[in-house]
Amino acid sequence: MRRENMSKVIIAIAVALAFVMPGLSAFANEESINNSDMTPETDSVELCSLPCYDTEDTDIALDTSNLGVLGDTFYAYNAYDPSGVLSEGPVYFDSENPGIITLLKQTTSSNFIAGATWAVDTWYGCQYNIGWLWTIDKVTGDMTLIGGSGGNLNGLAYDPATGNMYGASSDNLYAIDMSNGEQTLIGPFNTGGIMIGIAFDGEGRLYGENLDDNLYSINTVTGAAALIGPFGIDINYAQDMAYDITWDVLYLAAYIAGGGALYTCNVTTGTATYVGTFQGPAEITGFAIPYIITHPPETPQRPDGPSEGAIGIEYTFSTSTTDPEGEQVFYKWEWDDGPSSDWLGPYDSGATVYASYTWTEAGMYEVRVKAKDIYNRESDWSNPKTMTIHGVPILEIGNITGGLFKVSAVIKNTGGVAATMVNWSIILVGGFILSGREIRGRSMIPAGGEATVSSSLILGFGKTVITVSAEIAESSDTTERNAFVLLFFIKI
Repeated sequence: MRRENMSKVIIAIAVALAFVMPGLSAFANEESINNSDMTPETDSVELCSLPCYDTEDTDIALDTSNLGVLGDTFYAYNAYDPSGVLSEGPVYFDSENPGIITLLKQTTSSNFIAGATWAVDTWYGCQYNIGWLWTIDKVTGDMTLIGGSGGNLNGLAYDPATGNMYGASSDNLYAIDMSNGEQTLIGPFNTGGIMIGIAFDGEGRLYGENLDDNLYSINTVTGAAALIGPFGIDINYAQDMAYDITWDVLYLAAYIAGGGALYTCNVTTGTATYVGTFQGPAEITGFAIPYIITHPPETPQRPDGPSEGAIGIEYTFSTSTTDPEGEQVFYKWEWDDGPSSDWLGPYDSGATVYASYTWTEAGMYEVRVKAKDIYNRESDWSNPKTMTIHGVPILEIGNITGGLFKVSAVIKNTGGVAATMVNWSIILVGGFILSGREIRGRSMIPAGGEATVSSSLILGFGKTVITVSAEIAESSDTTERNAFVLLFFIKI
């Protein structure tokens, strides 16, 4: 029994050494690579790329649920696969399913690629412990050494707004010369933790991932890091972060208890949201996301349309804009009367577009419109179009009077705008009416005004009902009166 137990121990040690020895062997041969006299910087902190616990104890279940815009190809470096399936080296995976990882090629670097970034359509990586800069072919996985000054780098980031590259050691920010990998110290982060990854958004904002489980913003002039907030997960060991500039989403290739997993990260609060577990679950570093730099559409033209109208009437406005890259465009309208419209579209760049709206209250309103492209890059709001909405005409039948030969009625307009085409009628029903039984007409009644209308010559005898009506599109009123006709005299 003791002999069997001893055999099991020997096998376990042999398996562990199978993982560790390749890295140790490559590290021992570093002098065969350029810059053999370089030594790691003093602020380097050893990050064990091989987890120091049993990953089978707390496995993360594979889940392809996700947030944000997914389904793109992400590139990274497999530093360690607990399952032993993936070799160390450059890999890629689909953001929608990080549970399937494809190895491009086994590594040729003497230590793992700790940080990476996408710059000018090129995948760059920095080697752990020695800080050398590499390029990696996204198709073949071939790795080409550029060089470097040897300071340890955990993270790498390229600023598309300025064309500058930066590196992060555990404690300091460096400027990186992309032509030779040389490092220039900028300054300390002063976080008290270990900066394990950095990434730029498309607007020149630099973010840092720290092993104190927090997200930071980093000043590229001084290196100082300002706390944004906690991830809400406990991260350990080597890992990396990358910004999907095309879709404006920050991702973490995180390594937590149980293994590696992909997360999105809220850049306002720092909160990390689980996307899916990596195959293995692998320890993923050297994380880089290709992107497309686009510019927002031009500010739309000032809306064209009517300058005044009435409550309850739909009015149509038009505008247009162009997108610098010729991409399709969505429009959002602001009517100055409650919430803005939804994003309407897409429409072709340069096309004239239309939108309609109905106001429910009188007043003066400013109509604006803004545009965004298919990558959610938004323009400014347009100059406003002033729209004055008047109250609608409101018709009301006033006094109805009789007398000799005719009936008269007052029609009032108590609304805020003129009633320009009021259709009115005076109709007698019942009795023996020889003439004047019905008359119709059309009048204009100013806002707050009234008009008196009269029947034609009435001649007859007996009881009758007089109906007076007035109507426009926005309003109407009808009133009845009992009356008695005696030849040419009408008594109401």
